[in-house]
Amino acid sequence: MHREKIFDTITILISERFGTDRATLTLETRQSDIQLDSILLVDLMMDLEESLGVRLEDLDLPKNPRLADIVELVERNVKTDL
Repeated sequence: MHREKIFDTITILISERFGTDRATLTLETRQSDIQLDSILLVDLMMDLEESLGVRLEDLDLPKNPRLADIVELVERNVKTDL
């Protein structure tokens, strides 16, 4: 799965769910920048699983992750599915 598709899906979900302007989201945007608490982040991860058709077994993220960290997490999980 391509990084661009994963990132696009993440930004679409954040925009739709939390009303954040997609144009303001970059790979360097952090969880705190878009004011997501840990529960909202888990909800986002569940939506991401559904949208991309993947199962995220490894949810190891750093504290206050960047969107790039979430993209990398999805990539790791997709590779383990193969």
